Amino acid sequence: MLADFNSCQLSNGKLTLYTPITPILKLGIMYIDYTNGNSNSNPEGVLVSPNKVQSIDTNRGVFTLELDGKMKGKDPVTREDTTLSNINGLALYNSGDKPLEFKDGDVAILKATFTK
Repeated sequence: MLADFNSCQLSNGKLTLYTPITPILKLGIMYIDYTNGNSNSNPEGVLVSPNKVQSIDTNRGVFTLELDGKMKGKDPVTREDTTLSNINGLALYNSGDKPLEFKDGDVAILKATFTK
């Protein structure tokens, strides 16, 4: 989990990642329904691939993703293209079978505007 904005929703922003270069690293953009204090009720999400903007070395890169209040991506369950609004959470998602190795200096930087 990168960010949980409960009780706000993402309006727009930009995420910059300094991470391993790998096609299996996705960003999970989520709506988590906190109705009745239960964060497991009616969750929704889409997976998107950040854009690589620069290689730092052979294994690390700089990636960015522009964010707005409606994000298009793949539903992680159905694999169908979908659009998600009411965004209140971000997470890294490993779409592969092997763990990803993060090192010191790997970071996520979020600049965002929220609505309540």
